[in-house]
Amino acid sequence: MSAHRTMGQRTVPGRRGFTLLEVLAACMLLAVLLVVATKVTSQVVSAQRMDEQQTWALHEADIAMERLASLNWNDLTPQRVAAEQLSTSAQKVLGGGRLITAIDAVPGDPTAKRLRVEVQWRDSAGQSHTTRPLTAWKYRVGLQSQQ
Repeated sequence: MSAHRTMGQRTVPGRRGFTLLEVLAACMLLAVLLVVATKVTSQVVSAQRMDEQQTWALHEADIAMERLASLNWNDLTPQRVAAEQLSTSAQKVLGGGRLITAIDAVPGDPTAKRLRVEVQWRDSAGQSHTTRPLTAWKYRVGLQSQQ
C-alpha cells in the first residue's frame, strides 16, 4: 500500500470515522470543561453579589452617619439615633439588613458624644456580615451653663 493518500483511498482499510472510545473520551473532556466553567462562573457571580452587598452596606452606614452627625447637639438623643433605618433599596439588596446605631457620652468630657454606626446583613448562604463600625464624635459648641 502506498504511503501517500490519494482522493477516495483510505490509509486503514475499513475505518470510516471515530471509534466509540474516541467519542466517549471527547464527551468526557467536554463534560469536565463544562463543570469547571460552571463552577468558576458561579464563584464569580457570588463574589460580585457579595461585593455589591458590601458596597451598599458601607454606603448606607456612611449616609446614616452623615445624617446623625449633622444633627444639633440637643437633637442627638438615643431615641433619635435608634430611629435611623436603612433605605428601602438597601433593605432589598441586603436581604432585610439592619442599621445598628449607638450614642454614648464620652467619659470625662460632658461636651462630647460618640456616634457609632454599622450595617448587618445575611448573604444568600445565610452567613451574617457586618460592616466595620463608623465612629464620629459630636461636640457641643459654646458650652453654656444650664441651671
